[in-house]
Amino acid sequence: MKIIIATGGTKGHINPALGLASALKKKVSVEIIFVSPNKELKNILTKEGIKAYIIPNPRIKLNSPFSLISGLFMLFFALVASIYYLAKIRPQVVVGFGGYAAFPLVFSACVLGIPAAIHEQNVVMGKANRVLSYLVKKILVSFEDTKELLKSRKITVTGNPIREGLRKIDKGQAIKYLGLEENLFTILVMGGSSGAHNINEKFAQALTSKNIKDKGIQVIHLTGKNDFEFINQFYKTINLKSRVYSFSEEIAYFFSAADLVISRAGGSTISELSYFQVPAVLIPYPYAGAHQKENAKALTKNNKAVMIEDDKLDAETLAGYIEDFIAHPEKLSMMRERFFKESELNSREKIVQEVLALS
Repeated sequence: MKIIIATGGTKGHINPALGLASALKKKVSVEIIFVSPNKELKNILTKEGIKAYIIPNPRIKLNSPFSLISGLFMLFFALVASIYYLAKIRPQVVVGFGGYAAFPLVFSACVLGIPAAIHEQNVVMGKANRVLSYLVKKILVSFEDTKELLKSRKITVTGNPIREGLRKIDKGQAIKYLGLEENLFTILVMGGSSGAHNINEKFAQALTSKNIKDKGIQVIHLTGKNDFEFINQFYKTINLKSRVYSFSEEIAYFFSAADLVISRAGGSTISELSYFQVPAVLIPYPYAGAHQKENAKALTKNNKAVMIEDDKLDAETLAGYIEDFIAHPEKLSMMRERFFKESELNSREKIVQEVLALS
């Protein structure tokens, strides 16, 4: 049996796709082939013995005639490449995990009569998946809210599989592994795979301007590549216990050690917060259709997190939330208890069942 998984180039698309691939291989004898614009992903998969093909990313922008024409040409080449790969591989099923790059392959599969499904990681469906939702046989979504918004009989709520190998670790063990102190309030700050300058900057200002650094805290900070030097030097200047990374694969230790997370609100982040049951201050990315705001609402409406919109983020507001949580630990305890406790493994199992049902 052959299954093609088509995915966009970001970690938010790639991680759940990898989760499905791993779960499928454990369940049935299957050959998984990835199609993505991410060359780094191809290198990783090739080392693991998984075939992967690169496809153009046909993002069509309407801001100028040149961008529009260029995008249409890329879409044409991506469709040609998709038809070629489908004819060469002859898969029984195609699964798309969103992103413009996944669109041509899933679209071509539908036209050629190959059973196809899409998975949406966010509450609000992206443009590419929205178009494909009318063509595919199954629509798999991460949130009940999406089901209410789309109202299609093809929808199944499966959840969003977290990245492979991400498992809860005893908090004391995680703190010790990271070389931190057990008696300090631990804050995890992160801005997604590429970081978030506004969050990094405002958090640094909150630490100093509101004297949060004197409240008995320590920080794990994922800065992204661009802000690493600035933030790393900043912590040395204020002499605060911290662990600073531009990027790290040891996120399970970070979530397990954290009392509070300050982050963006991508679909994968929301799923990981839910799995680790960590309260959060969410600052949604304000662009890309403002999808992250709806993701954040999925947690805030049940009092599992609080939200600050990016244009309203300032040091005083952020510091106010941090001070309140430190002063009232019972609030954090109540937020943790509200998280849905179903095992993340069930999310993968549901997606596997839906995909195999198409073959």
